[in-house]
Amino acid sequence: EVSEQQALELFYAFKGYEAGAVDFLHKPLDAAEVTARIRNLLETRFLHLELQSHNIFLEERVHERTTQLEATLANLRATQAQVIKRERLAALGVMASGIAHDFNNTLSSILGYGELLLENPNQLDYLERILSAGHDARQIVRRLREFYKSGNDGEPYTAVNFNAMIDQAVS
Repeated sequence: EVSEQQALELFYAFKGYEAGAVDFLHKPLDAAEVTARIRNLLETRFLHLELQSHNIFLEERVHERTTQLEATLANLRATQAQVIKRERLAALGVMASGIAHDFNNTLSSILGYGELLLENPNQLDYLERILSAGHDARQIVRRLREFYKSGNDGEPYTAVNFNAMIDQAVS
């Protein structure tokens, strides 16, 4: 059973805790209890200060590492952009080389058959081959234009006559 005095002390203790108290002492004060509580509170305070100091140190380390990682990421992105630029230039070089080769072949046909036509003006076959090579050159230019333009302008795909292409290549 709880005495009226103990019930009153419990009531005030609960009220104190509700008001924000973290500890309390009973009257009459016992010197050993007061000394032990003060020692515990001081030890808790020192541990709290040490913890705060350690947290500040850790936050500084996290900030340093974050700064290092951000710098590394920026460096990596710059390097990646350079690599992509080099790869694009290399691909463009390969493409330009292929286009130059195709265009050179087409011009060789035009010039060669043009010279033959000058020597033999009655050969309509040479004129057909010159026109065919001219159409090929136009296709090369069209493909080049499609490479650098954005999106499809609605141009339809056309069928390709492979037999005619093979005959032309052989001739």
